[in-house]
Amino acid sequence: KKLKIGTEHGQSDFMRRERNVSQLDVVLFGCGSIGAQILRKIMEHRELHAKLFHQQYNVKAIFDSSGFVYNGSPTGDQKSSIHDATLMHVLQWKHDNRNSLRVFRDIGYYYTDFDRMRTCLLGGNHTILIDASDA
Repeated sequence: KKLKIGTEHGQSDFMRRERNVSQLDVVLFGCGSIGAQILRKIMEHRELHAKLFHQQYNVKAIFDSSGFVYNGSPTGDQKSSIHDATLMHVLQWKHDNRNSLRVFRDIGYYYTDFDRMRTCLLGGNHTILIDASDA
């Protein structure tokens, strides 16, 4: 039986598909021009990817040459991601001031913190690593 778009049954089918969206964590290495563009595209197309491909990309951490930002517990919170408003602030921070991410307020970390946080940052079957660094 064919459904017309906008019918009650069609809407509930859409809502059912929305609940089955896979959550994918993104860890980005590099926050220069390429890394910044990747972040913008993730935020810009998040809803489209969820609707068409049933996948939602959530940014978990961003690394630069001297540190990283991570919006989770340093002891192992694996369900955290950085809110879009904070991502926009990070992009502005890097673009305007060329400051290191390690000194970004509240969520900046030094590389020395990485070893104890490695599992929560890079662990999990649903983590995607993207290298947009110059190295």
